[in-house]
Amino acid sequence: VMAIALDNLSGYEKAQGAGAAMAALKAVAKTLSDYPKWPRGMTFRLTRDRFVIVLPEKSRDQAIEIAELLRMEVHKLQIRYEKDLLTLSYGICSIPAASSATERLIAKAVEALETAQKQGTDKIRYADLSS
Repeated sequence: VMAIALDNLSGYEKAQGAGAAMAALKAVAKTLSDYPKWPRGMTFRLTRDRFVIVLPEKSRDQAIEIAELLRMEVHKLQIRYEKDLLTLSYGICSIPAASSATERLIAKAVEALETAQKQGTDKIRYADLSS
């Protein structure tokens, strides 16, 4: 599971206006849901500025690689925020297919996301379910 947040969407909205923030949010949501096409996976909105992508049958390394690809795709959108591009932060958590701990999976991915955001913008962090 990958939890994703737009970094400082509220600051972007203050600087650019609500219409621009909504357009940015829609562009990012489309990128997350369309690229790449997730085999047997799904993307959904968790909160105003957060999304979750479920990536079944993907390893930790594959999920991190996908986050890197998404980071590049979002950069290509060229959504400007003051001098910088609007960026995303990512939190990833995975479990073995036979595990019964799925209810904690999203919570741990969100924890990793929050750690990434505390460390700056445009970060990817992985959380081990056992921690």
